[in-house]
Amino acid sequence: MAENVRKRKKTASRQAELLEIAAKIFAEQGYKETGIESILKQAGLTGPALYRHFSSKQEILDTICVNSMAYGLGQLVAIDDDETLAPEEKLRQLLKVRLDYLFGPSGQSHILSVSQVAHLSDAAREKIVAMQREYRARCGAMLKLLRPTVTDGELNVIFFSMQQLTLYGIWHYKRRSLMPAQEYRELLERMMWNTLMA
Repeated sequence: MAENVRKRKKTASRQAELLEIAAKIFAEQGYKETGIESILKQAGLTGPALYRHFSSKQEILDTICVNSMAYGLGQLVAIDDDETLAPEEKLRQLLKVRLDYLFGPSGQSHILSVSQVAHLSDAAREKIVAMQREYRARCGAMLKLLRPTVTDGELNVIFFSMQQLTLYGIWHYKRRSLMPAQEYRELLERMMWNTLMA
């Protein structure tokens, strides 16, 4: 029994490592331009070893993107359901945890889930769209508690602006930052808050 648990943990750890490697390569080179060989080489694996974890490059991309969106939604739900937090604290906490994730090693996954959406399978795209709807609905409800007069049309513009600001900000930072990481992050957080409150 203990041996089976150890093997499952090792497999899950290896899968997570493969997904992180693939996300980085996909983000740098693009999904279509990345051959499975690039992932194998970076991971130090052979084809058969990779296929013990994933059936195809498509499954790898789908898993990266679905997991990223599910993680973000899980963070939002935990914050939104925390009755000890006031509405403004909830939104500020949400910005903080999203930036922690995006500036961390797994941040490439979120960039992929938006930039490579055309390459997702139909099933993965449907899952992500459903999670995005829930994410937007919950965020919209949180924001309306602070700004009761905000319209649905304004919310759409705010969410689009936030997404573009976040994606471009993180993408730009990971390639070349013009200021130290902490300053850049603080600036991006202020800009995101100002967008929410605009």
